[in-house]
Amino acid sequence: MPLRGRMARFVEQLLLDPNLDQTQAAIAAGYSPRTATVQASQVMADPRVVAALALAKEQRRVRVQVEQDDVLRELIGLVRSNVQHFAVDDLGNITLAPDAPESAWAAVASIKRNIRHISNGPDQDPDIEYTCEFRLWPKDRALDLAMKHLGISGVDRHEHTGKDGAPLMPVPSVIQVVLVKPGKRPRRVKSRPTS
Repeated sequence: MPLRGRMARFVEQLLLDPNLDQTQAAIAAGYSPRTATVQASQVMADPRVVAALALAKEQRRVRVQVEQDDVLRELIGLVRSNVQHFAVDDLGNITLAPDAPESAWAAVASIKRNIRHISNGPDQDPDIEYTCEFRLWPKDRALDLAMKHLGISGVDRHEHTGKDGAPLMPVPSVIQVVLVKPGKRPRRVKSRPTS
């Protein structure tokens, strides 16, 4: 039996944005933001939803014809990318260096080629200056993903804050200290405010 209504929209939202967490997908599907976390958990516990997600992911994989190995090959191409894989000729054209792999082109994020005419006076032909600037995709993200795939990634850092970035637990402005001497009644002493 196919999914309907909010359950179907929940599955669609998870497929549309792989970075979307289940609570955000529930809100986008029409569940109340106040109860979205609980609703998402309940929806994900439904075997029909799990099956629908698995089927949709498999259909997408077949449709776009991308295997995990294809993704890893691209990732490794970025990890192994090197500016020395490229050469720039006198006309500002970028080419692969003789020993560079053909896959090196996938690491190029942008190429900017400029042609500038430099005047040499009214009776002479202008000089032409060619420049080429190219950028490779950043390696840091590719290396992070490769390390995670291999299970050797460093510690992920998570910062936890309260409402509007405030600390989770309020810091007291006054600390009370109770001093007790044997045989005497405790007395309270206020310390100075903390900064």
